[in-house]
Amino acid sequence: MHEFIQDLARNECRIMLPGEESGDNDAVTEPARYRHFTRHCTLYLEDQTSFLDSIDNGGKLKADKLHTLMVLSKFSDMDPTNLANSLPRMKRIRALDLSDCPIEKLSLKATELLHLRYLNLSFNHKLKKLPSEISNLLNLQTLNLNGCKSLQKLPESIGKLIKLRHLEILWTTSLSYLPKGIATLTLLRTLNRFFGSSGGASRSKACSLGDLENLNNIEGCLTIDGLGGKSRKTEISEATRADLKNKENLLGLELWFSIVGSKANDQVLLDSLEAPPQLQSLGIFDYGGSSFPNWMMELNKLTHLKLHRCSECKVLPPLGKLPFLESLEITNMPNVKIVGVEFLGIGLNHEDAVNEGSSPDAVAFPRLRKLHFIKLDEWKGWTGINVNGGDKKIMPQLSSLSVVNCEKLESLPDYIKKKENLKPVIEGCPLLLEN
Repeated sequence: MHEFIQDLARNECRIMLPGEESGDNDAVTEPARYRHFTRHCTLYLEDQTSFLDSIDNGGKLKADKLHTLMVLSKFSDMDPTNLANSLPRMKRIRALDLSDCPIEKLSLKATELLHLRYLNLSFNHKLKKLPSEISNLLNLQTLNLNGCKSLQKLPESIGKLIKLRHLEILWTTSLSYLPKGIATLTLLRTLNRFFGSSGGASRSKACSLGDLENLNNIEGCLTIDGLGGKSRKTEISEATRADLKNKENLLGLELWFSIVGSKANDQVLLDSLEAPPQLQSLGIFDYGGSSFPNWMMELNKLTHLKLHRCSECKVLPPLGKLPFLESLEITNMPNVKIVGVEFLGIGLNHEDAVNEGSSPDAVAFPRLRKLHFIKLDEWKGWTGINVNGGDKKIMPQLSSLSVVNCEKLESLPDYIKKKENLKPVIEGCPLLLEN
């Protein structure tokens, strides 16, 4: 009895390596009835024929008993007919991982995969479209499409997946919009990418920024692409309706503004896209406004901040006010010429503190550990302070500083130079290296 239980446990979960598919080698030593016990399998394939040979047809697996299947494929193309003929046999499958197989075309019938809850098609670089039938997988909770760089659109009927909780679409570079049905998937917890524009699709088919309104269960990180380029009235209306500030589980946000079209409304749009107060990570990319919104300074739990290609900004915001900021990266900002004391965001004496609304004992960047300036083409001066003891109030935990390709910067401020254990990385800054 004890040996039977051990064998049962061993055969319920299986890893099948190339050469094991046919089962001939074990035909004598392994009882055939154990094929019926395998519920969870990781299958390694070497050629196109081995997939079908491994399932039924005398192989070690009974397709209709499988609950979980992960396929790891080495060959360059998976025959869609081969795959389509295998899926109908998996009537009890709950989780199917076909990531990086790769697959060019997916065929399936939802009526034959009624129990499927998890489908991973990530990094199938040649997959251009999903079958409309995928919208009939009514028990599906996770759909992972990360890295499907040729995928051009999602099924228009995706709104039928009412139990969907995780839709992962990072690095889907050919995808330019989301279908309108996404707005009805109110159980979504993971939606790691959204689009601020319709990507050329008609407004009746494509989600707009305001369609984030009812997706209040989104958690983790969200990237919004294609912001900007609409009329001022539409921009404000859509951004306000998106209601990002009330998405209580959102911890990371990346805002990518369009690099084509007018940048005239970027500032009013960013002002209206107020982030939730619990946000921990924020990135702003290709922003065309001349200043940053006040709500940034209210993100008291922010730990990571990236400002990239904000080409019209001349003055950096008072980021030293952010009490938990640990990492700050500022890159490609060609109009910044001076980084002054306003960057610190605190008053360094009683009079300044009153003007800044801070305590005279406040510390600028109290938690900052990493600071990176990259390619600020016109940056000439980094202003220090002239207050006794003030250096100790600025970036007391800084351990990593990079200044790269800032060709006109002449010197570092005293509050940086006096940090004995700090070894800055200076590259492509000829004037700075001379001093």
